[in-house]
Amino acid sequence: MGQQIINNGETGLQVRTKINANFTELYTGKDAVTVNTYADLPDPTTVPQQKYWVLTSTGVYLVNRKSKGCYYSDGATWIYLGEFPTTADQVGNVPAGGIAATDLQAAINELDVDKLAASHAGSGGTAHSNAVASGSAGFMTGADKAKLDGVAAGATANSSDAVLLARANHTGTQAIATILAASSSRIFGRSTAGSGVGEELTAAQVRTMINVADGATANSSDAVLLARANHTGTQAIDTVFAAATSRFFGRITAGSGVGEELTGTQATSLLDVFTSTLKGLVPSSGGGTTNFLRADGSWAVPPVTDGDKGDITVSSGGTAWAIDAGAVTNAKLANVATATFKGRTTAGSGSPEDLNGTQATALLDVFTSTLKGLVPSSGGGTTDFLRADGSWAVPPGAGGGVSDGDKGDITVSSSGTTWTIDLGAVTFGKIQNLSGPKTLVGRYTAGAGSPEEITIGAPGAIEISGTELDVFVDLGRRPVLAYQAEGVTTTISAFGGAALTATGTATASSAIATTNDYTSTRLLEYLVTVASTSAVAGFRYPVGKWFLGNVTNRGGFRMACTFAPATGVATATNRLFVGMSNHTTAPVDAEPSISPSIVGVGWDAADTNIQIMHNDNTGTATKINLGASFPVPTVDRTKTYTLELFATPNSPNVSYRFWDNSAPSTIASGTLTSDLPAVNTLLSPRGFMSVGGTSSVIGIALSRLVIQG
Repeated sequence: MGQQIINNGETGLQVRTKINANFTELYTGKDAVTVNTYADLPDPTTVPQQKYWVLTSTGVYLVNRKSKGCYYSDGATWIYLGEFPTTADQVGNVPAGGIAATDLQAAINELDVDKLAASHAGSGGTAHSNAVASGSAGFMTGADKAKLDGVAAGATANSSDAVLLARANHTGTQAIATILAASSSRIFGRSTAGSGVGEELTAAQVRTMINVADGATANSSDAVLLARANHTGTQAIDTVFAAATSRFFGRITAGSGVGEELTGTQATSLLDVFTSTLKGLVPSSGGGTTNFLRADGSWAVPPVTDGDKGDITVSSGGTAWAIDAGAVTNAKLANVATATFKGRTTAGSGSPEDLNGTQATALLDVFTSTLKGLVPSSGGGTTDFLRADGSWAVPPGAGGGVSDGDKGDITVSSSGTTWTIDLGAVTFGKIQNLSGPKTLVGRYTAGAGSPEEITIGAPGAIEISGTELDVFVDLGRRPVLAYQAEGVTTTISAFGGAALTATGTATASSAIATTNDYTSTRLLEYLVTVASTSAVAGFRYPVGKWFLGNVTNRGGFRMACTFAPATGVATATNRLFVGMSNHTTAPVDAEPSISPSIVGVGWDAADTNIQIMHNDNTGTATKINLGASFPVPTVDRTKTYTLELFATPNSPNVSYRFWDNSAPSTIASGTLTSDLPAVNTLLSPRGFMSVGGTSSVIGIALSRLVIQG
């Protein structure tokens, strides 16, 4: 029969055909060799059982080629297997019987199913019988197959019994327990002269063999050896007695005898109770909370002598205890919740109770014409008022009871709905009290608003006909130190003190111009023009002369400074400080806020807004962020700022005002009351900028500096 399976018309072709009365499978594409012509086939004796395909230009596709026919080597000659059959009538060499199918696949199916024997199909389609031992060949039964499966791989036949039983052929060693079942009190050995098998030996035979006399011993008798009186030396306690946990070693049984394990209870029963002269155990108490152990060994209630014990007075031989009058303070009362009264709302006499506001209100009386008390509930509304008789009613008269007319300082109109203060009615005595001396009533905050107190001499100014009048008074009594830059030169006018000390180089500013606040202001620049990672530029007064004051009318100061960041302003890490400090040495490139004993304005490297900074002699400064109206500048030579500080003599506080001169109506102000230099710490003015660790130039400019105090 023949069968073909074609995938994509090429690979996987399989042919089965009846050859020499046997079916053989040919897997082309796996084990067949292809040649072009019949002449290309090799000698069949050199390739037994090999299949070859001879190629032509026609035929069924196989492995991308076309075949003429298949040849099989039987080891002697080539057998032509033919081309692939393509129709049912081309299937040859079939078993007896006809093929009803008309196409190839149906013919193959018919041959596979119908033409073979149901079992043991053999040559010619007949069935074979099972094989018979020492008889005719055949197929193996299931039982025989099971026996064959039970034989281990590589199994061989054993040697004969004679070979296996001979001890001379045995290997390894044998356990003594398997050699001899000896009698009691016997030893395995050999006493008979000469070599031979092993023998059971008696004790006497063994002693003879090892030359030991019968009963030989140098020891004393067992009785002597066992008597403890004959033992010598000492014995470790841990070898004497293997006691259980929580046990003592002793003896509780009457009479002499061996030691015993004692429990805690047994051991306690053997110990004496203490006496007035001997130490010992405490006797059982009998329980209770009133008895205590006396020195005579008995349990009794301790006596309490009569008398006042503090909050308690004892009498009647200690049997009556009374709390003293006034001894129970609020702290000794039971704790109460918030918003709670002590009282009693439950009917009848009894213990005090914790009352809430509603319960307490219910206990209080309503006021009367003769007694004070609570107001009755009103019932709500906007027209009723409480009358003296305790009722709520609408007051008589139009407008809620107030008639129109001049009532003195007030004129009422519009049926009592409009009340107007008369002109001239508000005298000085009717104005609110001022907070202190040397104080004016006015307004310095930008924009319209309520009047404010202005302290004479405090930072600020009074507007008079558009002209700014600085309130610096008592010039003859309080000295003034002042500096004013000329501008365009390195000259700075000084009044009342030593010259300022420069850090960096004092440099003339450019010609006055109206470009911005910086160019239009007379300035003296302090510059470092060579880039450095530690550059600092600034000005300072060389001596500390000002302080907050430690005696009435002593100390205090007023300071005003107009300054400007000059160069290095675009450096992201730059820092600035202007104000009062107890440092007179040259500034260094460090965060201003870490400096002790300062008060002023500035910023650290990471700040985005300008800060008020103030610090006592320890820790870091307190910083007040002035907000988005005062951003840290980022452009060289554009901004100028003014700082004012005011400290009243012998006051622990410092007031400040600060503004950007391009927006003078936006003023930051306040009073500092903590984290300030000590009252007797000497201060001096200084201002500086630094690069904050970034290689850069740096510079700060001073317009004017004035200090009075």
